[in-house]
Amino acid sequence: MLTYLSDIGTGLTFFDEDDADPGPSLDHAVWFHRPARLDEWVLSDMVPGTVAAGRGWYTGTITTVDGTLAASVAQESLFRRGPNPFRRPAGGSGPRGPR
Repeated sequence: MLTYLSDIGTGLTFFDEDDADPGPSLDHAVWFHRPARLDEWVLSDMVPGTVAAGRGWYTGTITTVDGTLAASVAQESLFRRGPNPFRRPAGGSGPRGPR
């Protein structure tokens, strides 16, 4: 379950690349440090590194409710030309309408 959680989102949604659409993962690594109960809250903190030459890279951590580091992640993704489906347009509405 922790492996799935580590790949459920991307740490690259905050880059101002409106003409770039995050695509498939090129590589993905997970380092398991300690056991984590996933029937409790966990924090997935993804930190964008860079987007350049059609690729994006980020790292992140997954911590338990008491602040224990459970896992570290790193991922590189391919970017394609086109609108970014994760970016909300100005005015507060998203792909599924107003928030």
